[in-house]
Amino acid sequence: MIAGIGSDICEVDRFVRIVRRATARYYEMLLSDEEMRAFARIRTERARAEWLAGVFAAKEAVLKACGTGIDGRIPPSSICTLGDGQRHSLKLPPAMVAMLGGEIVSHLTIVHTKQVAIACVVLERHRTGTPLSWEKEWK
Repeated sequence: MIAGIGSDICEVDRFVRIVRRATARYYEMLLSDEEMRAFARIRTERARAEWLAGVFAAKEAVLKACGTGIDGRIPPSSICTLGDGQRHSLKLPPAMVAMLGGEIVSHLTIVHTKQVAIACVVLERHRTGTPLSWEKEWK
């Protein structure tokens, strides 16, 4: 059962300006510890801006899918967007999972161009022992 769907688009040039002037506090409020380490490994300003735009879009999309948006209830730094090397994935905070009513399976895609980063999120409620919608179709 779909618990929420969200999307967001961010202009990369806006994040070029953010990368140039952001303080450590900005990054602490936005990025999880894992994301901070990944961000530190990115060398060029443009690559940092593109990556950050994608992460911001993903977090905003998650918060829209949850129905809260950025309202302070769920800090963006509590959401991790790093993947497993094969695809993007989300690590959601326990407060969000509880708000959504149970075990949540998340689906994330992030697309970049030179101008924008776009993220789409689907949050799927999953009851333990009940196959997910796609599992039924593939068996």
